[in-house]
Amino acid sequence: MERDQSDLGKILEKLQSCNPFSGDPDLRNVVSDAVAKDDVNVHNLLVIGKELAEKLPGQPVLTYACKRRDKAKTLGDSSAVQIAADR
Repeated sequence: MERDQSDLGKILEKLQSCNPFSGDPDLRNVVSDAVAKDDVNVHNLLVIGKELAEKLPGQPVLTYACKRRDKAKTLGDSSAVQIAADR
């Protein structure tokens, strides 16, 4: 029970310093509070997938080689990550 309380306190402290439920529209890492750059588009994954599927008519899916520009870009793909000002 004591360890559970300790863990709960750590989680609450982290959520207070880095609130994932704020009204801020920026994409950010929940753990490090790193803000995503404008080229990150992983939140549009379904749209990107549909656009990619439109390029495949009559071609087996496993034979298609995706180009880098056709793939979703995540925060981890970004070479330079902007850290929040309070960090």
